[in-house]
Amino acid sequence: MNNAGILNTDGLLRLKMEDAHRVMQVNYFAPLQITQGIVKLMLRSKSASIINVASIAALKPTVGNTVYGASKAALISMTTCWAKELASAKIRVNAVAPGYLDTDMSTSVDSKVMGQLVNDTSLKRLGTVEEVAKVVSFLASDDSSYIDGEVIKITGGYRI
Repeated sequence: MNNAGILNTDGLLRLKMEDAHRVMQVNYFAPLQITQGIVKLMLRSKSASIINVASIAALKPTVGNTVYGASKAALISMTTCWAKELASAKIRVNAVAPGYLDTDMSTSVDSKVMGQLVNDTSLKRLGTVEEVAKVVSFLASDDSSYIDGEVIKITGGYRI
């Protein structure tokens, strides 16, 4: 499971390129490098599963998510590419795209903005890490043996 992620909510005009590079390094390049190394071991198994943790920000962008959303969109693209590339080795690759969760990362978001995000969610609350973990656990199990190259949104009905 690739669960790297740092957030930068600077708008286009305030965004510093060094911050953009750091977000891309953690959110995109780190999972790429880690997976390159671990796949060599996975090739020896009869079946395996890779799960990338993307974000709803990749699919439904919001103001201030220029780099974060792009990094997670790149991770989704990588998920699809890997699914095609690794299928013959019986390695499934999927992604989850959580919505807004009650985590340390969400505390960095302005409370007014967070209130609007919750209001845009049909369940009218933030999700929990445990709710995401249940979906990840399913994707890692043999119960999901026919799921490959998919992105599963876990958003509480964000902007449906």
